[in-house]
Amino acid sequence: MLKDIPAAELLGSIRRSHAGESIVQPSVATRLIAEFSQRRALPQQPDYDPLSERELEVLRLLADGWNNKMIAAQLVLTEGTVKNYVWSILDKLHAANRTHASHIARQQGLIE
Repeated sequence: MLKDIPAAELLGSIRRSHAGESIVQPSVATRLIAEFSQRRALPQQPDYDPLSERELEVLRLLADGWNNKMIAAQLVLTEGTVKNYVWSILDKLHAANRTHASHIARQQGLIE
């Protein structure tokens, strides 16, 4: 109930609530329905930019726990290049860190 309802309506609402009824003012119900409808219309998952084949290679190794130096040696790249790939992966997947990127990649089926 909103604080600006008449005293008689408040008293009746308290009595009905005490009797086990759920009380929602029509104006509140309208707002709740509008909010719920808007949230349902939002996409469930963000859109991710596609990763290149090389980014996917780096991501697979990253998800297996490899550090930049190990990835660089495996893919015959410099550590700086690997670092650039990692930043690009984080950006494209909207990930906060390497672990988050691995989690998103698994959820999206990008890696096993």
